[in-house]
Amino acid sequence: MVSDDGQPTTTTRASTSATINQDRTELLNNHHRLGHISIKRARSLNIDGIPQPHSKMPKVKCPVCIASKATRHKRPSASTADTRSASGPWQDIYSDLSGKMRISSICRYRYVAVFVCAWSGAKHCEFIAHKNHFIDAYRRFLANTGIKPQYIRTLRIDRGGEYINHPMQALMNEHLSNHVVCSKDEHYSVGAAKTAMNNLRHSARAMMLHGNVPKRFWHLS
Repeated sequence: MVSDDGQPTTTTRASTSATINQDRTELLNNHHRLGHISIKRARSLNIDGIPQPHSKMPKVKCPVCIASKATRHKRPSASTADTRSASGPWQDIYSDLSGKMRISSICRYRYVAVFVCAWSGAKHCEFIAHKNHFIDAYRRFLANTGIKPQYIRTLRIDRGGEYINHPMQALMNEHLSNHVVCSKDEHYSVGAAKTAMNNLRHSARAMMLHGNVPKRFWHLS
C-alpha cells in the first residue's frame, strides 16, 4: 500500500521485513541440512525438497560455522584430459591419515584414513584404532568400494611410517600398484588428500556442534 504522499505504509515495510527474515531462516535451515556448506556451493546443488538460494540473497552468518572455523576449501577438481594420469575413477589415488585424536570414538577409533580419487575428486574414509592398522583400512577400502586391486595404478602418500613398511609394500607389489611417496617437506604433492581431510574434519566439527553431539561419536559425523 502507498499513502497519499507516495510513501510506503508501515504495513508494507513490516511484510517485506518478515519475508526477508523468513527467507533467511529457511536458508540457514537448509545450510544446516546440507552439512554447513557455503552458500555458493548450495546454489550449485539441485536437490529435491531444498530450494536453491537466490543469487541476490544477502549473506547469512552461521554461528556454528564461525565457532568451529569451518572454512570451506575448494574441492579437488577432476584433472583435465591433458594432465591426468588415469583414464577412469580410482586408478590414481591420494591418501592421508589423521590422528591421534585426543578423544577415542565409542568404537575406540583414534585415526581416520581418507582416500581421494584424482580423476573424479570422490572421497572415502576408513577409521582405525592404531596407525599401523592402515593396511587393514586399505583392504576395507577395496572391499567396501568393490575396486579390484589390480585396477589401482598409483597410490600417492606422504612419508608416514604407516605407509612405508614391508607389509604395505608387499601388498602393493602383489596388486601391481605403483607406491609413490612424496619427497621430504613436499606435502603439497599429496595436497588433494590433505585438503580433503581438512574439509571432512571441519564439516564433522560443525555438525557435532550444531547437534550438540558428544565428542566420542565423532566417527559417525
